[in-house]
Amino acid sequence: GIDDYLEAPDTEALRTNSTLTLSVCVYREPDESLKQGFFECVLSKSDVLGEDYRLEISANHTVGAILRHRHKDGQQIRVPADPARHNLDVKKWVHIVLVYDGHLVHTYVDGQRDKTVMAAGGIGITDAPLNIGRCGNGSWHYGFTGRLDDVLIWNRALTEVEHMRQRI
Repeated sequence: GIDDYLEAPDTEALRTNSTLTLSVCVYREPDESLKQGFFECVLSKSDVLGEDYRLEISANHTVGAILRHRHKDGQQIRVPADPARHNLDVKKWVHIVLVYDGHLVHTYVDGQRDKTVMAAGGIGITDAPLNIGRCGNGSWHYGFTGRLDDVLIWNRALTEVEHMRQRI
């Protein structure tokens, strides 16, 4: 449901600052209340200072992500949800993977490369909990309407062969 989520306490394994792979199977339920310009948050590790990584699905049913950290130039690596790309159907299981190798961010939908964005820099390290099914820091949140399964996080960039094995 819209208010269901899991909050996992911070661990050293969830703190990555250079490379990252996120993998999750999603089954979206229709959400008529989701307005254009907003998103559903699949998973997030963020704090009030904006140090985080998150995986999201936009109101136009496409995958987006943010990797960011706080430093002198306020860098934010954004993988925008692109309506011209894979459209995630509701009431269907879909496998989403995000890989950040320190230079590029790749997203995959059901094993097909969705998009690649040039990016460089570290990811913010925070002791905030990991939220699955929502993002937020207590004062705000964006939930996810549907079911999630096989949520996997690596603090390294998996190769295409490695993350394709996760689908088997």
